[in-house]
Amino acid sequence: MNRKQQIIEAAKKVFAQKSFFEATVEDIARESGVKKATLYYYFESKLDIFIALIEETLSSISERMMKLDFSEPRGKVVADIIDCYFTLFEEKRDLLVIIQRAGHDFLHHPEAKSKLSALKERFEEYLREVGWKLHPVVTRHGKEFSGADFFKAITFSLIGFFSFSVHTDMEESDVFRELFREVFAASLSE
Repeated sequence: MNRKQQIIEAAKKVFAQKSFFEATVEDIARESGVKKATLYYYFESKLDIFIALIEETLSSISERMMKLDFSEPRGKVVADIIDCYFTLFEEKRDLLVIIQRAGHDFLHHPEAKSKLSALKERFEEYLREVGWKLHPVVTRHGKEFSGADFFKAITFSLIGFFSFSVHTDMEESDVFRELFREVFAASLSE
């Protein structure tokens, strides 16, 4: 693991123990085993480390989604997308907690809002890129939707579910995975 990744991994631990605003650059440097000057060589600020955490996760999601076989029947593709999200959120549950804890505070922090704006654009591009691979989506009732809109519906439904599960300490179970697969796949025409 290179130094930059070492710092990012340490930041995950620190942000999981403390909120973003309670954590200090010193805490992250200490946890990563590097000097504060080394940390600043790779990142300008604690916010930049946090952004790197989110970017890393977004890249991971995007890479996994792009590996799916979109030539399969739509119902199978939808099930694979849901499985991909469940697997990712199970692996990165702690990161979701970190993002949720910081999210509200960031809405009132001008520098964070500005930097997160670029990340939001990247997330929207990801939604369009994967959604395009689903296009067009036709429901059982013959209604046609863009693949991007359908993919957003899946993504935001699951984000809401995982956010709720984190707040209530509810475990994501195979029952919920199967439920999401059935609900979204059942809406599609064959």
